[in-house]
Amino acid sequence: MTPVKEPDVFLPRSHVDAYWELVRRSLNEIFDKSPSEADDYQQEIENLPLLQQNFFYNGEALYVAAALADEEPTEKQHAHYQRLQAKIYCLSEREE
Repeated sequence: MTPVKEPDVFLPRSHVDAYWELVRRSLNEIFDKSPSEADDYQQEIENLPLLQQNFFYNGEALYVAAALADEEPTEKQHAHYQRLQAKIYCLSEREE
């Protein structure tokens, strides 16, 4: 999904994109939900004031995906998330 606008955060676009990729992959692979569940929420977050966006991006993407899926993550899901996180952020850093 194309972002609404360039986010007004102190993070590079690649980090913001990696965060949302992690939310979407978590929805799909961990909670068996459609990744598109995150689309409206991403638009909502990217339209918040700078300080609120910065606060939001300090949270774990797993909990955003869990809230969107209306589930509590299990220990096994946490482990899966950590593997996804390592993979996605490793790829994100290579692109910079």
